[in-house]
Amino acid sequence: MSYDDILEKIFDLSKYEGKTLEQRALKLSEETGEVAEAVLSCMGAPTCSYKGLNNNDILQEAIDVIIVAFSCIEQLNVTDKDIKNMFDAKLGKWKKKINNEKNIKE
Repeated sequence: MSYDDILEKIFDLSKYEGKTLEQRALKLSEETGEVAEAVLSCMGAPTCSYKGLNNNDILQEAIDVIIVAFSCIEQLNVTDKDIKNMFDAKLGKWKKKINNEKNIKE
């Protein structure tokens, strides 16, 4: 399954879920916390390691974050082009920051 197929499935399912943007944003916050919890457990952080979570748990929770984030985007009624342009802009900004921090010349 391609990434485009995955996004199409997320967008299609999101249309029928019934949650508002606000509810989805709160769900995104919940899922982000679950990623943090999985990382802490995997790293053996005090009071967290008893859960015995591993990299697969981190992957699962990170995928949940991606799904919910894209379900939020679906409610914005933006086009694929809008999304791709925003990704290009944000990735360009990230690249520039990394290059500046590492003193890498383009």
